[in-house]
Amino acid sequence: MTCFRGGRASVSLLVALAAVSLGLVACSSDDGATSSTTTTKAPEDVIASEREVTAGLASLRTLFQSARDAIASKSATVGSYPDQLEDAWFAIEGTIKKNDPASYISFEDALARINNAATRGEVAEATKAVDAFNATADAYLAKHP
Repeated sequence: MTCFRGGRASVSLLVALAAVSLGLVACSSDDGATSSTTTTKAPEDVIASEREVTAGLASLRTLFQSARDAIASKSATVGSYPDQLEDAWFAIEGTIKKNDPASYISFEDALARINNAATRGEVAEATKAVDAFNATADAYLAKHP
């Protein structure tokens, strides 16, 4: 009767699992209150005003140049620039993506390039990133003053 013994073990296991499940249900709160979950928008879904975008691009120009200068001088502050650039970009990227998807991609590429240059200490790449960012910012602002 080995089958029966194995069957009893299976039945015992099922009973134990059912008891645990029922216990969890019994312990859960059902006071009628609904839980609220805060949903955070992705940065590219946040829309900023045109004034904020213009100011943000000016700030990013300065950060790009400062990052490039820090890379060139081998400053200890180089590591702080990727986060600073990302924070400034997050505030305006949704509007740029909505208004001009091609510029959005170019800005993202310039950000990736400067971040890589900072990681590797590559001044020439940082300079190219600054130039690409500035050219894209000029073109964007000409279309969206």
